[in-house]
Amino acid sequence: MKSKVLIYGSGWRVEGYLRIMKTLAHSYEVTAVITTNNTKNLLYTEQGFTCVATLEEGLAIEEPDFILLCINMKFQAAKVLELLDIGIPILVETPLGTSWQELQKIQNHPQSRRYLQVAEQYRYRPLSQAQLTIINQGIIGQPHTAQISVTNNYHAFSLMKSYLGTPGRLHSVSTERFFSPTRSGFSREKDTMGTEKQKEQRVLALVEFENGHGIYDFESNQHRSYTRFSSLDVRGEKGEIRDEFVRYISADGPAEGKLIRIERGINENMEGFGLKGIQFNGQWVYQNPWPNVAFSDDDLATATVLQKMCEFYQAGYSFYGVDDAVEDMEFTLLLEQALENEEKMFALP
Repeated sequence: MKSKVLIYGSGWRVEGYLRIMKTLAHSYEVTAVITTNNTKNLLYTEQGFTCVATLEEGLAIEEPDFILLCINMKFQAAKVLELLDIGIPILVETPLGTSWQELQKIQNHPQSRRYLQVAEQYRYRPLSQAQLTIINQGIIGQPHTAQISVTNNYHAFSLMKSYLGTPGRLHSVSTERFFSPTRSGFSREKDTMGTEKQKEQRVLALVEFENGHGIYDFESNQHRSYTRFSSLDVRGEKGEIRDEFVRYISADGPAEGKLIRIERGINENMEGFGLKGIQFNGQWVYQNPWPNVAFSDDDLATATVLQKMCEFYQAGYSFYGVDDAVEDMEFTLLLEQALENEEKMFALP
């Protein structure tokens, strides 16, 4: 049975959702897209989607199984509060809100845990899933430190929590920043081919939890750079994961291994094109649920979020609820305050 989705908004990520749901048309039906943007209205209509201007019009077409909210972050919290009163499950693009007051209003809403989930997709990317499998198998022991240099703000904090497993409450954030020369990368609008010289801000932060530490390392536009690597390092009692490499103490003594992507369509492989999965020491640690589709890693993560949202509205299985999302944004606000005040900032008790 198809899940019926009403999309509210025409933010940048809506196009990705529409493309994924159109590809997985056997699983999803977009009942309508609510937008007042004439350009996006024309674009979506040409792609075969129904566009309307108001929530009332969207709900009148057919009651959805859930609403996907993807609007400007400045207005998102107010719209979340409005939609919670309707009584239909909501999948909200990040961030949930942009201020302490907005976050507390959503967190205190009596229906927020019943109807609300947040589309934080990074931990569902194939490499992250494989790394988390290694951790969950106990290969590196209990993680105590996670260094994230992959993405920024609430996304990075979400990854940090995922890799540490059970870090407890956020305690404090202390920061340093400096500027260094680099070359331009790409953006949503254009590709500079790295021809422009520029300076980027690099932010380093020590994040203290009840049970563990995180290290935040991000240079502005790093995730769209041709000159900077993404990197991740997780240390545990008996091992360490550094990107695709794993060093650990096995039953036979010190050992090393590598996470290997298994792709179709390379050289003489004629199975089509797409990721089969990721192996470690000859065993699957991630298997792609959609191996016959040429999805990017972020597409796979987003498709996984949609799948989990279906499990949420059908059976109530929460995968990223209001409390997680509020804590992620709490970190972001503390990070900004620590940079502005040049002092260590402590989380609210």
